[in-house]
Amino acid sequence: MIYLDNGATTAIKPKAVADAVYRAMTEGYGNPGRGSHAWAQNSYRVLRKARKNMAKLLGTEDSIALTSGVTESLNVAIHGLITEKDHVITSVAEHNSVLRPLYATGCALDFLPLDEHLAPDVRLLDKMLKPNTKAVVITHASNVVGSITDIDAVMAFAEAHDLYVIIDGAQGLGQVPVNFSGSPTDKLIYCFAGHKSLYGPMGTGGFFYGKDVHPAPLKVGGSGIESFNHHMPDEKPVLWEAGTANVHGFAGLAAGAEFVMGKDYFEKKDRIFQALIDGLRNLEGYRIFYPEEKGTSCVGILKEGMSSQELALLLEEEDIATRPGYHCAPLLHEYLHTKETGICRLSTSYFNTEEEIQTVLDVLKTIE
Repeated sequence: MIYLDNGATTAIKPKAVADAVYRAMTEGYGNPGRGSHAWAQNSYRVLRKARKNMAKLLGTEDSIALTSGVTESLNVAIHGLITEKDHVITSVAEHNSVLRPLYATGCALDFLPLDEHLAPDVRLLDKMLKPNTKAVVITHASNVVGSITDIDAVMAFAEAHDLYVIIDGAQGLGQVPVNFSGSPTDKLIYCFAGHKSLYGPMGTGGFFYGKDVHPAPLKVGGSGIESFNHHMPDEKPVLWEAGTANVHGFAGLAAGAEFVMGKDYFEKKDRIFQALIDGLRNLEGYRIFYPEEKGTSCVGILKEGMSSQELALLLEEEDIATRPGYHCAPLLHEYLHTKETGICRLSTSYFNTEEEIQTVLDVLKTIE
């Protein structure tokens, strides 16, 4: 199979990730923080390494909470900080992992439209500011059209107006370099998924939290410390990590982060996708949804007179996996007027080859 559904999950993982998970499952790893014996300490070191590697990837010193994924991270941030009395600025590019938690809070919302690069138009932030604005909650990169949000501008705006910034980094981290060492705001939460462009296992993720961020925990329970406390300890990141950690998964996440920090990772990943986007732009009869300037390794296409589902099924007959439909991004499809057809998303990874890309382009040429 030629797998071009990496925006959903990178199905092919580095061997180092699989090896790390296998070691954690077979070589004596107990429950971290629940004992002082060697096997418990082995697991504690796994968590410490995962935090260290994620902090390095983000250009920070520490302040990493580990969760089951970006959805849990976003729920912690949104439900822990936003109330029905607040106003939040978000965008039409958001995934339901942002939209549904926001809707659930009952807060007032304003939505940034897209700019000429298909990214949230951050030039309009000032116009949406209200006296009760609490936060900007926004995607780092679109999971449909590959556009990249100017998060530096968002953070600068938030700092100027004392707002929280909650960033959905599911499609950003591992796709573009990130460095928060000079972040203009201490009210930042950057949420990430382990199983996408970090090449880690499913069920892993987390978030970076600035020093002025104190969201209430989404779940409470065992913490390994302060057992007589009726509430979760205030210590970070324990506050947000109730229950037994996914040590096996986080061993893989640590290895995945190391892989992404490898010297040739971005060069090869970008080269493979560039071959795809260049070829797509030379095809006739297709509508391409991708920014003119640089985006991520994710592009949407439509064949004239055909739904995204019909196109994906024809590609599937040639053993090419893509993702048709609406990608849990309903407002984006309404904005792009693709509610009737959906969009067929093609997303590459480091492990795709130029030969595979050429095969895909050749197949697309034959579809009528």
